[in-house]
Amino acid sequence: MTDRYSGYVVVLDKDIREDDARHVLGILRQLKGVQSVEPVVQSPESIIIERRVQREMQERLWNAVHGEEK
Repeated sequence: MTDRYSGYVVVLDKDIREDDARHVLGILRQLKGVQSVEPVVQSPESIIIERRVQREMQERLWNAVHGEEK
């Protein structure tokens, strides 16, 4: 027996403007079996998390290059 999928989550490599996304949304809607495509707007919480992760990674890289530890 095989699994049955009801949908997919597509994650973009970076946020894009609404007017630039129209082309991408149109292409996704044309795929066979696609019933609907709804964009996900970035929330303030996701921006905060993204910035915190970026900062942590910068600190880790700095420490690795300069041989420092927290």
